[in-house]
Order: sequence, then structure tokens, then C-alpha cells
Amino acid sequence: MNKIIIYTNPTCPHCIRAKQFLNDNNYNYIEKDLSSDTDAGLELQSHKIMSVPTFKINGNFIVGFDQKKIINALKQIILQCPNCNKNLRLPSNLGKIKITCPHCNHVFIKKI
Repeated sequence: MNKIIIYTNPTCPHCIRAKQFLNDNNYNYIEKDLSSDTDAGLELQSHKIMSVPTFKINGNFIVGFDQKKIINALKQIILQCPNCNKNLRLPSNLGKIKITCPHCNHVFIKKI
């Protein structure tokens, strides 16, 4: 299941549209309101992100409300190679697959 966090501000019209998009498409998400959650603001600042809406989908950030980027991110998962710890981006819902890391050629099997 995808983990979606949306960072918002209550006066941002793009944030309102972004949340409506998520609701209309029945995506479960966690909202972090920067006006009341200082830790959320610090988290974005640590990634040099200064605007909302910002989405964190499966650990990856998308800045701004771009429906195509959001949908594409929801169709992928990020796995970490158990050998070299590099992140690998794979399509979701493939079942049990054999993966060869392009960085170190380590082969492992994972259920996605």
C-alpha cells in the first residue's frame, strides 16, 4: 500500500485542490499542516523544500500539484538493494519477482 503524506497550508488554493484530488480518487493520506505543525515545516526545510503543496509518496517528494507525477509515483515503489543499499524504483503490484540491482548486480527475490 502506498504511503502518502501531503504538506499543506490552509490558505493555499492549490493545497485544497490537491486534497480534493486525493479524496476524489479514494487515496488515503496523512495531512501535515505547516501552519500548526512546526516539525513538518522543519522536515521540508531539511530537504530544501519551501512550498506547498508537497507530497511525500513512498519516501519521494513531489513539490507542487502535478496529477501526472502523483499518479506515476503511486504506480511505483522504492526498494533498497540489500547488498549496496541503493534505491531501486520498480512498478508496484508485480507479485514475487527476481530483481537484479543495476548498481552492483546483486540478485534477490522480493514480493511486490
